[in-house]
Formats: sequence, C-alpha cells, structure tokens
Amino acid sequence: MINDKSILFAFVLLIASSFFWSGNFFTGKIASLYDLTPFKLSFLRWSLAFLLLLPFTFRKIILDFNKYKFGLMSIEHNFDTNYKDKINELLVKNNYTCIKELGPDDIYKYNL
Repeated sequence: MINDKSILFAFVLLIASSFFWSGNFFTGKIASLYDLTPFKLSFLRWSLAFLLLLPFTFRKIILDFNKYKFGLMSIEHNFDTNYKDKINELLVKNNYTCIKELGPDDIYKYNL
C-alpha cells in the first residue's frame, strides 16, 4: 500500500542520490586542484566510507568476530624454515591444516 509518507521518502532518496552524484564533480575538481592521485582519492573515499559505517557495524563485527575466517590461505615463506615452522604452528593451533606444500608456498585450509 502506497501512502504519502512512502512517496515523500522516495522523492527524498531520489534528491539525495542526485546530490551525491553531483558531489562527484566537486570531488574531481578538488582532486585536480590539489593534485590528488587516483590512489589517494580512492584511499580517502574508502576511509570515509569506513568511518561512516563503523558506528553502525562495530558492535556486530565484535560479537561475530569468530565467524570471519579465511577458507583457503596461501603463505609464502621463501624456504626460511624458521619462519615456516612458526607460521605452521600458529595456523595449526587456530584450526588450519596444510593441504599442499608448493616449494616456497604453503596452502592452508580452515577446518569448519
């Protein structure tokens, strides 16, 4: 059911998206004035997005931190057995198993 509030909200979102897209022009102009490289501009953009979203997601990330595990991981050790043994010990302790040794690289799999 469509009511006046939902129509008003839709128009607010449409106007907001226009403002955000037009902000891209001003960002490009400022980037050219201050000689910002694409890498710096991208870094600043993602940093701003991170800082804006962090207050809304921080609690959920902390509560569910154990869920965020890598499935497969490739570790390069360049034949340094001292570091290889320490890395292997750490990963095995954290529920990973070495599934393949490829010379200077080892591939580890997380056990669910």
